[in-house]
Amino acid sequence: MHQIKLKGSAKAQGQAHGETFRRQIRELYEVRKLLVDSIFSGIAQDKIEQLLQDQVTFLQRFSRSYDEFEGIAHGSGLSLTELMALNNYTDFRDFVHAYQKQGEDLGGCSLLAVRDHERCVSGQTWDMHASATPYILHIESEDPIPHHILTVTGGMALAGVNAHGVSVFINNMHCNETHIGIMWGALVKEMLLCESAKQALDFLKVNLPCSGHNYLICDLDDSINVETTGKRFEVTYDSSEPGVVFHTNHYVSTLRETEVLSMQSKTTHARHEALQNYFDQKRLSDLTYDTLVQDVFAGQAVSAVCIRPTKNPEDASTCGGLICDLKARKGEIFAGLYTEGDVHTIQW
Repeated sequence: MHQIKLKGSAKAQGQAHGETFRRQIRELYEVRKLLVDSIFSGIAQDKIEQLLQDQVTFLQRFSRSYDEFEGIAHGSGLSLTELMALNNYTDFRDFVHAYQKQGEDLGGCSLLAVRDHERCVSGQTWDMHASATPYILHIESEDPIPHHILTVTGGMALAGVNAHGVSVFINNMHCNETHIGIMWGALVKEMLLCESAKQALDFLKVNLPCSGHNYLICDLDDSINVETTGKRFEVTYDSSEPGVVFHTNHYVSTLRETEVLSMQSKTTHARHEALQNYFDQKRLSDLTYDTLVQDVFAGQAVSAVCIRPTKNPEDASTCGGLICDLKARKGEIFAGLYTEGDVHTIQW
């Protein structure tokens, strides 16, 4: 796993990110470019470029995120639209719904939060094409709020936790309600600048991404799960009481009417059922940080959550993940499968 520590202005942090991982960013862009070209086959290149440019232009409304994004582009040597394709690929492809190849699995993620009156443990796996695994990046930033981020080289954020104890995790979903909104990685980053889960939720409500996602936002007071399309959101869980919430890659709210089922992850229901069965059999007091790490993220009790790579790098696999103990102010970021041992311990 790659790692970088950043501080200073947003532009300076982006520039350092881009310069440090220039080669890896350009390699990952070439992977994403091939995927984009296959998705938008038959569509004029100028229309593809305009769609990417529209997303870049929209990002300018968020000055800090745009400065960081521009810094990464400048440091890596990519154009702004090329970097947008790298960052917003999962949403970008939803603007075309009929591209899925027969038998293709588009991947997914599994996330969870467990809380009692004293603590909150939250985390997720990140599943994608296995080709993304060599580019997993752990960012530790001091400014403007100290935070840790799981991402890929060139990516602003996949998931993270900040010094206020706010954690943000994501699932991707596919829907037919798309619009030009905030790049989802920038949305995660913006929520990680908030001082509470409630504040992050308020930001999300008025700043929706381009397409379908699920967001799990936690702090020591609240666990909040929100499903979105590119135009609407629905809070499916919001509680400060002891309990468990988890999500995979299909809608459970009324927004399911927008889901593009042909693009749904083939493993999403199996992972959801496995987590449901696991939590049904456990007492809340038994679900400690260490237990969840071993049972779920190391796959000792819930093997379905971790997707093992195949020989085909375009197949879905668990590329990494993040686990947080918000009470103890500690966690772990890992690349590949947790059991492979490429794990960084984090504190805040």
